[in-house]
Amino acid sequence: MSLAFELLMGIAMIGAIDVLYFHLYRHRLYARPDSLAENVTHLLRHLLFIALTLGLLSGAGKPFLIGVLVVDLVNNVIDLAIERESRRSLDGLSPLESVLHGLASVGMGTVLLAVVLGPPSWSLSSMQHVRGLVTVVLGVALFGAECCLVMMNARSRRPVTT
Repeated sequence: MSLAFELLMGIAMIGAIDVLYFHLYRHRLYARPDSLAENVTHLLRHLLFIALTLGLLSGAGKPFLIGVLVVDLVNNVIDLAIERESRRSLDGLSPLESVLHGLASVGMGTVLLAVVLGPPSWSLSSMQHVRGLVTVVLGVALFGAECCLVMMNARSRRPVTT
């Protein structure tokens, strides 16, 4: 599972670039009414990533890890299905963002393969635990920030009723 963990840490860096630069800074997806459903898939991905990282850190069983990865796969398919419409006025994904999404998707598939083929039990080094916990803390902070932005903008678009 050390391989699955290391792959996940690499995907975390790809995801951080994608979220911080493309989603929050360049496209401000949280402020786009057309992107609300896409934002929901992104927020779910944050939670699934955190659950997967915590699962690997705690030595959770393969059924839990595989379940999280399958839900992430389904969420990713939904995200792909709605992304084109969500980004229509932005002319779709940029080539670099498409590459990042492709790398992350292939990476998560490789994590699934590493979990399925990996040993039934494992332990991670103390340094991997530290890196994993730092990743979880940063992931929770990023989830919180993006969630607040999405909710504040969704709330501000509601029609006022008296």
